[in-house]
Amino acid sequence: MAFYNPINFFTNRLKREINYINELSNQVDNMKSTDLDEEFTVIGNNEISNLAKTLNLMKKIILLKRKKTERELRQAQEKNLLQAWHMILEHQ
Repeated sequence: MAFYNPINFFTNRLKREINYINELSNQVDNMKSTDLDEEFTVIGNNEISNLAKTLNLMKKIILLKRKKTERELRQAQEKNLLQAWHMILEHQ
């Protein structure tokens, strides 16, 4: 019969939480050098998993803002090209 040791139980749980924090930290580091397509790992339902969910939401917001900015920039470039084309045609 196995002896229940609460210290081992809490030590193992603490190790899992620390490993999870380290995994999230590595994913944040990877986010700095890659694109934002990777999702943060969500494990469980606690403060740390809530942090991972919040990080995923932040990335989605960043991606949406980036796409909006790129679209606005592309529209401005197209407008400038069209204006330049009209000026060229007027001076011929």
